[in-house]
Amino acid sequence: MCSKNLSVFEVLDNSIKAGDISLLDNFNFDFAKGKLSVFVNENHWLITFQFLGISKLGPSIDVQIVGSDVTSGSDGILWEEPFIFLDKQGNYIDIEDVEAGFTKDNFEISVRNKTFNFKVGKDLKERINDKNEWITALREMVKNKNFLELVWLTEEEQLEQAALSSSYYCIYSTENWPHPVSDTDSTQNYSFFKSVAHAISKNNADYIVDNEESNTYWKIWEKFDSVNFW
Repeated sequence: MCSKNLSVFEVLDNSIKAGDISLLDNFNFDFAKGKLSVFVNENHWLITFQFLGISKLGPSIDVQIVGSDVTSGSDGILWEEPFIFLDKQGNYIDIEDVEAGFTKDNFEISVRNKTFNFKVGKDLKERINDKNEWITALREMVKNKNFLELVWLTEEEQLEQAALSSSYYCIYSTENWPHPVSDTDSTQNYSFFKSVAHAISKNNADYIVDNEESNTYWKIWEKFDSVNFW
């Protein structure tokens, strides 16, 4: 394994140990959906993790960034209010003003000036309470691929958050990957991350092997839900 590959593992593993890359059993953030993206620029690389869910601040995307050019070793932001809630007249509502029980009827949100109408199924409505209403709504919303395409940060926005130039280009993105399950779980144990490191060394996504079982499905982590936004 070449040194460039080893540096990918070292940066990822150190970031996981430091808590700069979240584990999905996170009691401060209830998980709905994730996205991983890989960027390269000649001999440099960048990996971003986006986690959509509910924090104590409300619906948000936790953006976590690692790479050879991220001077702190890792960086991240909490992208608050990735969408706007609408009332029945189509007016914007502050997230803090959305009242409990909003999933009893259809509800509308706006993302990048596009409106989406959502309805929570009867089977889920029977399980909803004040504590889990927001995360249940988010998990219904992420089933809509058009919504997801708009709510994720664009490649340009991700590079902007990392303070990196547009000369980086994205070679790979996925919403399904085998995410480490503990802070002692090395990315070298995963064929997926091995192949990502290889792809980075070759600047070619064709080397990425994505047939390893994914664990970035919210149902696996539902038992760790704890955030009460209201």
